[in-house]
Amino acid sequence: MAIVTGALRGIGRAIAVHLHSLVAKHEYRNLADTTLKDRDRTFNVNTRGAVLYSKEARVLSWG
Repeated sequence: MAIVTGALRGIGRAIAVHLHSLVAKHEYRNLADTTLKDRDRTFNVNTRGAVLYSKEARVLSWG
């Protein structure tokens, strides 16, 4: 998932369109058809991203 600010025009729109084109190339499965390994990988990637983001935000805001 990506959040693109200013996605209605200019470079923000170009970035949003490009990211959408990358996502469109991937195959999505029904949740019932995913394996436990797939679910673990997704969870780990999402959790790691949130943890790293929060650690970086803490360092930037509190020094």
